[in-house]
Amino acid sequence: MSTSDPIVAVYVDLVDKTLPRELRLGPFTVARRTYAVVRIETESGLTGYAYSQTRGAPVAEIIERLLTPVLVGRDSASIKARWQQCFGSTWGWGAPVW
Repeated sequence: MSTSDPIVAVYVDLVDKTLPRELRLGPFTVARRTYAVVRIETESGLTGYAYSQTRGAPVAEIIERLLTPVLVGRDSASIKARWQQCFGSTWGWGAPVW
């Protein structure tokens, strides 16, 4: 009997949030933050969520173009293998996506 529960979908949305008050970091002032919110669904209906600050990087495009193709159809229980594949898919595009 197989225990495989393949990933069937990866969704990413960007959320832009105005901070309640500006954040001053040395010479920099931060008034807004943009977050990438990721949802991964499996064949059995299991859903996982994650989020990250984008800090101006094209996080949504990286997830859609580089990570989604190596995740969809693969066993969700093999977390280490999925991490290694995602890490490998971003190699050579600057810095790896953590």
